[in-house]
Amino acid sequence: MQAHGLRSGQAIPLVRIEEIYDSGESEGSVEPRSATRSTAGPPEEEGEGCSTLLRSYDELQVQDLQDLLVHREDELQELRHVIAMKDHVIRSLGEEIGSAEVAAQVISMKDHVIRRLQEELEETKQSFLEDSGTLGQTTDATMFTALPVEMSTAYVAAAGDVLDERIADFSNGRRNLVMFTKLKEQGYYLFGRLLVQCFAENVEESKA
Repeated sequence: MQAHGLRSGQAIPLVRIEEIYDSGESEGSVEPRSATRSTAGPPEEEGEGCSTLLRSYDELQVQDLQDLLVHREDELQELRHVIAMKDHVIRSLGEEIGSAEVAAQVISMKDHVIRRLQEELEETKQSFLEDSGTLGQTTDATMFTALPVEMSTAYVAAAGDVLDERIADFSNGRRNLVMFTKLKEQGYYLFGRLLVQCFAENVEESKA
């Protein structure tokens, strides 16, 4: 098949033109397509790569959160230990304060009793000084005058006091009486104006 131009000249085969056109079109279209395919890459592989990156990022975030949680738990455990130690110290201080307060109360009570006994002792000593003029010289002989007294002034013993009962028997059984005066201190009497200390002798031992 041939085609003739408007002017006279050599005829050009149409088949050849078509073949050249087709081949040119195919050759020109091959390179851009191949280039486009090579630059873009397979879409499936690109999606898988993005998914892998997202999973790795999520795993890193989860790991960081787990590490932070473990750190917070360690801090909480340490704070609990510190609080427990403080509570123990506070309880110990409270017990020590309570013991100190009780000890202070006991000491205060003892001091009060001691002061009261000292006051009574001073009063007794003053009474001895006023009655006998001296105190503590019980072994020295002192002269005194015994005067008879009426039976109405007989010595009356304290109930349940064996020593006092024996003194009453001795004092009231004499014809010329010297009055006994019982003092606050156990076993101490005034025999007239003489300060004496008396003891009750065991009857069974004296018989033996």
